[in-house]
Amino acid sequence: MNILVIGGGVIAVTEYGPIATPELIRSIPSLLISKNTPITLRATYLPQMLPWLIKFAKSANKKQVAHACEALNALLLAAAEAHYKIAQAAGVQGMIEPNGWYKAFETDTGYAAARAGFEMAANYGIEYEYLSQDEFYAREPNLISGGMRFKHAVYSPQCPQIRNPGRYVELLGEYFLKQGGRLEIAEISKLVMNDGVITHALSGTHMIDADAFVIAAGAWSRRLVAECGSNIPLDTERGYHMEIEADASKLASAPILWGERSIVMSPRDDSLRVTSSVEFAGLHAKPHYVLVTKHESAVRSLYGENLGQMQSKWLGFRPSMPDSLPVISKSKADNAFLAFGHGHLGLTLGPITGLLIADLLCGNAPSFDLSPFSANRF
Repeated sequence: MNILVIGGGVIAVTEYGPIATPELIRSIPSLLISKNTPITLRATYLPQMLPWLIKFAKSANKKQVAHACEALNALLLAAAEAHYKIAQAAGVQGMIEPNGWYKAFETDTGYAAARAGFEMAANYGIEYEYLSQDEFYAREPNLISGGMRFKHAVYSPQCPQIRNPGRYVELLGEYFLKQGGRLEIAEISKLVMNDGVITHALSGTHMIDADAFVIAAGAWSRRLVAECGSNIPLDTERGYHMEIEADASKLASAPILWGERSIVMSPRDDSLRVTSSVEFAGLHAKPHYVLVTKHESAVRSLYGENLGQMQSKWLGFRPSMPDSLPVISKSKADNAFLAFGHGHLGLTLGPITGLLIADLLCGNAPSFDLSPFSANRF
């Protein structure tokens, strides 16, 4: 059993499966003691995490898994088109590259465990190419110097990549400002409600008035939503990243998920970005960078002498719902709307979520059923 981690700018339109499944629940004891475990839970955070974990376990039944797959797939089918639409409007469509991505396995056991999931994906319109070891390395000769470590690979041609997601988002922000938008940087300390509507937001320095409010604060959304009258079981999966200097011409042509290690290695123009798996420790615990740096020597071994110095490492917070479905919904406040909880699919689902929230704001009927993403489902 491996936990899929998505990173490095992959628009992961194929990743419809929730994290909570019966197979995962059965595998938790072995995952927690594995050397390369994709899940880490800090013991000091367990009491605070327990209510979320109980809901997570309750979501891991066949009926709920099928429901989550259908709901996520509906969003994902529209995700790439939404990216291309907004990128074209902003003039940055060239930043979206049709690279696809690989899932590669160094053992027969790891590949066999994942194969059933790949085959089931055909029911959701997802295409995979199954590659032998020779076929994979013929496509990716830059990896041969590492000794042809992967025995099996599958390739998904449907997933584009944004090599520089930070710059991509910055340019979309610039487009927003050119269209008449306004940026205010403030830490919101409180939302003030009167007669069922939010009248204004308070920061440490000033008051912000608006006709409508969208709470899209990622892993920090829960407190703000509570002030609208909803108790939503949102927590965070902490994800660690490292970036290693590299010449793009000496890297793989597309991101690679290393199945047994549950890490994604994504090529950038001047570096290789490596994304780790899941740590549950909340928003305030100190970083534990060894969860990603422990893979450095293995990653370097794939590329021989083609990687340079470590450039940076950092921690990101993935806003996580127990059932892996985001919240895209009206709130109990008549003029407040909710958009968070996308887990590993934040970049992928950002534009389609924005379009759906715009429909709700304008009173239009959304393009498909949003009930699976309701704030009231728990």
